[in-house]
Amino acid sequence: DDSLKRLGVQSWQQGGSGCAPSYHFDMLQDEERNRAYREATEKVVEEDDLVVDIGTGSGLLAMFAAKAGAQHVFAIEGDPTLQRAARAVIANNDLSSSITVVPKHSTQVQVGFGRDVPFPADVIVTEIFDSWLLGEGILPSMADAVERGLISEAGRVVPAGAEMMGVLVEA
Repeated sequence: DDSLKRLGVQSWQQGGSGCAPSYHFDMLQDEERNRAYREATEKVVEEDDLVVDIGTGSGLLAMFAAKAGAQHVFAIEGDPTLQRAARAVIANNDLSSSITVVPKHSTQVQVGFGRDVPFPADVIVTEIFDSWLLGEGILPSMADAVERGLISEAGRVVPAGAEMMGVLVEA
């Protein structure tokens, strides 16, 4: 698909042990989702912000933040296959000087001068949701980010909220 080629991800579609999970391709081709993330990131990220992308996957949100004017983006990814994919996609989009892939889970990232992230982020972008919203650990990950100072006290988050709906069914 042309949209994947534009992002530089066609090389990791081939399958085998180095391939990203198939759901990443579905997300990359979801134009409505990606437009919403891009627009929200453009509204929230200000020039010279330090941004952290928790669970960067392909690096798409990190690239949105870099293009929105972030001073630098730290793209955190715990999966080695996705780390390699993110580095390749970011390089293919000429953003390696603006984005650093941090090869760790967010709960292992150290904040401070000379560490993984030099100071608390002004903005966190993340898309660690599953189809049921809470299945990929968004709440514990964000609580950890706040508790350990990965985000500044006045920090902003994209997305800033979510809505979950349900219906009672009688059997």
